[in-house]
Amino acid sequence: MKVQKRYQEELLEWKERLYQLRARYRDTPPGFHTSQEEAQVVKRLKRERQEYQKQSRYRFAASYCPTEECFVGRQGYLARMEEMLRRENGPVILYGIGGIGKTALAREYIRKHAKQYDTVLFLSYNIGFQELICDDFQLPIENLRFTTEKYESKSRYFAEKMNVIAELARSTKVLLVIDDCNRRRDARLREVFSLPCDILVTTRTDPSCWGDFSAICVKELETEEEWKQFLRAYHQGEFTAEERKRIRDYRLRVKGHTLLMQLCLRGLETGVEMPEKVAKDFFSRFPLRKEEKQILRELSVMPVQGIPLALYREISRASSQALDCLAGYLLIGRGKSQEGSRAEEMLTLHPVIAEAARKVFSPSMDNCRKMISALSAKTWNAWNRTYQENQRMVPYVFAVLKAFPRPAAWMARQLDELVTLLWIQGYYAEAKAYSKKIVKAVISYYGENHQITGEMCLRLAAVYYNSMDFSRAEEWYRKAYCILKNCPPTDSRHEYLLSTVLWKLARSCRYQGDYEAALKMLDEAVVRMERFRDSTRIRELPLQDGDWQIEYQYLLIDQAKCYLKQGKSREAEENCRRGMVEIQKRQDTSYRENEFNSLLAEIYLEKGRLTEAEGLCRGMVKKAERFRGRNFKDTLSCRELLGDVYAAQGKRENARREYDTVLECLVRDYPYQLQWTEKIRQKRLQC
Repeated sequence: MKVQKRYQEELLEWKERLYQLRARYRDTPPGFHTSQEEAQVVKRLKRERQEYQKQSRYRFAASYCPTEECFVGRQGYLARMEEMLRRENGPVILYGIGGIGKTALAREYIRKHAKQYDTVLFLSYNIGFQELICDDFQLPIENLRFTTEKYESKSRYFAEKMNVIAELARSTKVLLVIDDCNRRRDARLREVFSLPCDILVTTRTDPSCWGDFSAICVKELETEEEWKQFLRAYHQGEFTAEERKRIRDYRLRVKGHTLLMQLCLRGLETGVEMPEKVAKDFFSRFPLRKEEKQILRELSVMPVQGIPLALYREISRASSQALDCLAGYLLIGRGKSQEGSRAEEMLTLHPVIAEAARKVFSPSMDNCRKMISALSAKTWNAWNRTYQENQRMVPYVFAVLKAFPRPAAWMARQLDELVTLLWIQGYYAEAKAYSKKIVKAVISYYGENHQITGEMCLRLAAVYYNSMDFSRAEEWYRKAYCILKNCPPTDSRHEYLLSTVLWKLARSCRYQGDYEAALKMLDEAVVRMERFRDSTRIRELPLQDGDWQIEYQYLLIDQAKCYLKQGKSREAEENCRRGMVEIQKRQDTSYRENEFNSLLAEIYLEKGRLTEAEGLCRGMVKKAERFRGRNFKDTLSCRELLGDVYAAQGKRENARREYDTVLECLVRDYPYQLQWTEKIRQKRLQC
């Protein structure tokens, strides 16, 4: 290492030795001629020595003194900080999301305890600890400056400055505050945190990634008394009833976030939307990559209670590294949720982070299309899942549809799968509303004479049908048929869709007693379905059309129902059993067997095989309740058939009980089903 000569000290020593020589040899020409001359030299040497010592002594050039500001509550946090710093076992870390009040809490601590310290250093962390300590503007020390001539590199200057800070901290009482320290890894962190002084750190990251340090999670104001103080501090005068409601609603919406509540109180007359600058600040401190931004974008449209980690990984394919990174930045939360006997890890976003993510990363159907498609695939085949299994998916379906109230036409099929889950679970009004939006979107984009338009009209008809609004359902089925019949095919699915709509119209004819017309339509539907089967290789079928074999069996079952109504029970039973053989080859069609069993039960009932019919009906009711719930139309149909069997057996009390259950549900949930309601009343009276 190059030796630096102390020229100034050597010059001072030379002057002092010269004085001694002049004082010793007064009688010589260089000596002092008068006592006044000697006194002047002594005075000048003393002043130069003092100036030199002052220039050579290290000390902090400034001490932070916070200005007065409005601060209410948080006394519990301050008491914990005092206790932790009193132990002198390392830094105290205040962590939490941006704007929650960490820095304000640190400044309040300084105001309360400034007299206990000789020096308070308040440093704003930016690039890294080495750059922070070497920053002579933020951390000035008298007689210590970085120069390339003296130190050659910042690492050498850092080492010397740390030694100086440590020496000063041993001789004086120092409080070091490092604000907004948001890096998860820093090679100099341990060195800085081991300085012999009180250290207070604020951060938006999880401090567990730094090691086992004392940490306090800062959250919103907790007690109502603190909120009352907060309201009085940031708003002059009385609140109107409308203002109180807006404040209460906004507090629930942002979960009491401190900064946003301040902005709310200051801008009640102009609204309480999150400013763009504030939204960007939540993410500007972190080096977020594309994948991490996408995760925030997707999670921002999920329910407030979050989404299971396993489910989110399935529909997003987010990497563990990206999720861990966001959790370390406190941008997402990870916790356990107990649902019955199952405990699963949940991903959550603080409502404020979610709102900021929606502003900054702007989720849309385009940039979230992969997640929506994966969620749609996850809800596919909902018919063969139990009511409880489907119900677990409902919050996420609602969240997606709420986030994107204007459906994109090119996402119509995926969105329709989500809508299908809703009406299967009994959310008819919501399903109708969104299905209508899908139809409107495809008409606007593709026009009225297009295959996808006919398909979406067919799907809207299914919503009406399953909500038992049969007249509206038939209108939409006929509209779908007209469109599909007249529009040019866009792919081989055209035959499949025409077969489906013919099947639905044939069902309507059967209900009206026109069995010949129904059989004619079913014959055409079978031909079209076989044409679709023969012209399309199975591996090329879209996911939602993989069930075409099941629909083919349904055509057989509907033919059997027409035969039964015509008194051809042998043909009906043959068709039914043929369909059952095929349907049972599929392992994921447990619920669909109810359709075949209901026809078999009717056949048994007609033939007087009442014990077999009762067994089938009891199993059907149990399965329908498990898969569809107590109030779904299929469950009510199964109960009605069970009541018919009981009535035929002479078990009038049992029959009346089943009819009463169906009647109660029809009156409560399906008041427009007057014909069905009247039919059940007549059956009950006959019992």
